[in-house]
Amino acid sequence: MHTYILTMPAPFDVYSWNMCFGLSAAYLFYFARFGFDHSGARTMHRGLAAYLAGEVALCWYGQFFPDQVGSYFSHRHWAGNWVQTLFFVRKDAGHKLGRVKAFAPNPRIWRSLEPLGMANGVCNMAYLWLASLNTKASVGLIFQGIKLAGGPTADYSDYFPIGLTQWCCGDFRDALYALPLLPAMQEQLGFESGECFMVRLGAFGMFQDTATWGIYDLKDGLIKGGLLSVSALSKMNAFPSQSVSALADQ
Repeated sequence: MHTYILTMPAPFDVYSWNMCFGLSAAYLFYFARFGFDHSGARTMHRGLAAYLAGEVALCWYGQFFPDQVGSYFSHRHWAGNWVQTLFFVRKDAGHKLGRVKAFAPNPRIWRSLEPLGMANGVCNMAYLWLASLNTKASVGLIFQGIKLAGGPTADYSDYFPIGLTQWCCGDFRDALYALPLLPAMQEQLGFESGECFMVRLGAFGMFQDTATWGIYDLKDGLIKGGLLSVSALSKMNAFPSQSVSALADQ
């Protein structure tokens, strides 16, 4: 897994700790031939042993039930399979984002780079489409969400994407926990029906062929949901637009 993550490539600090753990595993179990320290395990404090055993159990459980245990807790982030959430706000309701209590933006030393924000967001979306299997369905589900939330005449140009969990909560890493926060964010923002929706893409459990997806209106809750399959997503391997036609009848 460490080798896979490093060859994706994964960004930022993911390089350092995957490289560290990968080299450590090779050294400890191959070159140094330490293997498992049975004598150390027997003398280890029982509290520490219980904690480590619990973490191993949690990680294994998370591999099979990724919609219950986050990718960080189960140590599988950037492994090509984690929960994704994408938020869209209707342009005429964008002013409601100002209702969130935030820090003052001054001093704005990076203001000259603000025009790069949209381009950076597009690049991130393209990267995630290549990095995580479930993201291949995102384009089709986004277009579905626009029609379901905004009505049959709604168009993509009527909405804009936003990292709403980051906007409301600051640094927000695991999208698995976005769904329980929707009522709290809606209470703060006060969107009307159709003004903001979320596309949620579930993760695939180990040895499982399906994952959940859902489109949620921030005010009204779940609009539509279904299942993604590995076999169907594997066919969307060339262009993001393939998910539009593939999901049109769902």
